[in-house]
Amino acid sequence: MRNVLRLFILLCLCVVNLGISQIKVRKNPKESKITTTQQLEVNDVSHTVKNEIEKDVRKNLEVIHVDVIAPEHGMADPHVWVQNDTVFAICGHDESWEGKGSFRMDRWEVWYSTNLKNWNHSRNIYPKDTYIGNQPNCWAGDITERDGKYYWFFSNRNIDTGVMVADEITGEYKDLLGNHCCQKELYQCILTILKYILKTMCIPFVLE
Repeated sequence: MRNVLRLFILLCLCVVNLGISQIKVRKNPKESKITTTQQLEVNDVSHTVKNEIEKDVRKNLEVIHVDVIAPEHGMADPHVWVQNDTVFAICGHDESWEGKGSFRMDRWEVWYSTNLKNWNHSRNIYPKDTYIGNQPNCWAGDITERDGKYYWFFSNRNIDTGVMVADEITGEYKDLLGNHCCQKELYQCILTILKYILKTMCIPFVLE
């Protein structure tokens, strides 16, 4: 909880600094005068550099086209992690092709590829192996690494957030706390305060 509050305070400070910077720009538009000729020269240089970069990219880029990474498979909310020459994706899995309710996700799946064309299924992560129990609540998650351990932060629908840990990104994952680590009420509180801060600075809020 203390770390979450520290992160929230840091976020607020960043937003405040952003607002102050914008206010300074609005109040002092004459501080940086650029003539029309200078602006055109800058635009010409930028356009030339952009063209050269695009040419270089097209020359060295192999275009990859893949319709789906797992045919006939209902997956959603992918989170991707790149490690060395391998791309890993952890996705939620739809319980059924036929709608039985509101976003019933019965598990998470771990997939990986070394060329973005051919994908291999590594393992499933089931809610029964967490405090959620045997409920189709496997909503979106996010993964991170620290000190050689991989932490999978997952959503128990829109109720709360839990975390699992593994020695390898492909698992096996175990419930770290046996309970949630972040309640919905805390998230809503942070969201409300952030909305108010952005509103007072006339900054559009797009994190719905």
